[in-house]
Amino acid sequence: MSKRELPAIDLTQPGWLKSVAAFGGSRMGNNPLYAEAAADLGRGLASLGFNVVYGGGQAGLMGVIARSARSAGGSVTGITMPFLDAAQGSSPEGTRTIVTDDIHKRQDMMMSLVEAAIFLPGGFGTGEEKWDGLVKADLANIASTTETLIKPIISLNIAGFYDHERMQIERAIKDGFIPEERRDFVHYPETVEALFYLLLDLNGKPPMTSAHLTTKHAEARGKPIKIIAPPPELNP
Repeated sequence: MSKRELPAIDLTQPGWLKSVAAFGGSRMGNNPLYAEAAADLGRGLASLGFNVVYGGGQAGLMGVIARSARSAGGSVTGITMPFLDAAQGSSPEGTRTIVTDDIHKRQDMMMSLVEAAIFLPGGFGTGEEKWDGLVKADLANIASTTETLIKPIISLNIAGFYDHERMQIERAIKDGFIPEERRDFVHYPETVEALFYLLLDLNGKPPMTSAHLTTKHAEARGKPIKIIAPPPELNP
């Protein structure tokens, strides 16, 4: 999808969704459709007025997103770590860069700055970042005594990359491990254009919050979470 083919929608209208995190591989992958989608995504998010937060650097699909967003005049924030900055190169010119020394702080900081997260194809890191977000959403109604936003997770299913992930979640729902309502935590648009229309739809109605989570964990809402320390022999 070229720049001139972007859907004629205006997401700069008042709404709750202003900033998005973009996750993806630090490699390009061997299917050219992945890089093409990353470029369309970065350029489109910027053109539609979204602030883009990503993992910093120039490598792989993440770098494509950042460069494309900056080239379209978008606001881009890269959150990186010293060893990643050295390995993956500095963020594109004009990018606001934040450096942290802990990978979990990096993920938490990225999610704290946005209202939704988009996942392109990627490897272990991309997968871990997504599942971390899903677990925190799943526990939202017991992790806090105040109502919290359930931030949409959007898996851009280019070339069917996330078909098996979707099947695994459906199997977990079918077998009773994930409540039905949690299906709405994650979305699977097949194209970048469909993703933009999904954002429009999400932004046009009230967001999901922890108050909507009524099954499984609801009875524990407001109770303190007990943290069990590891045995001394497992402490570093």
